[in-house]
Amino acid sequence: MELNTFPAPAVAGTLGQMVEGRLHNDTKDSDANDAVKALQLRLAKTASVPTYVIMDPKTEEVFAVKSGAEMDVNKFNAWLQSGLR
Repeated sequence: MELNTFPAPAVAGTLGQMVEGRLHNDTKDSDANDAVKALQLRLAKTASVPTYVIMDPKTEEVFAVKSGAEMDVNKFNAWLQSGLR
């Protein structure tokens, strides 16, 4: 995704309208991993990896959730645009 889909012009353009935040749950610190997994479950209602969430960072209102590595640029971009507010 990060190498092929994110840099595609349409996707990059949509992502440019958003602020990116990332959660990594594969560190050596198990307490940190547990905290990240708990946050992902609270926001996305899934532990699937990868999971993408479009949300308002101030209110934590979730607009859209997508799990899985969608490789179709047009489908992924349409999903991203569905979460723009």
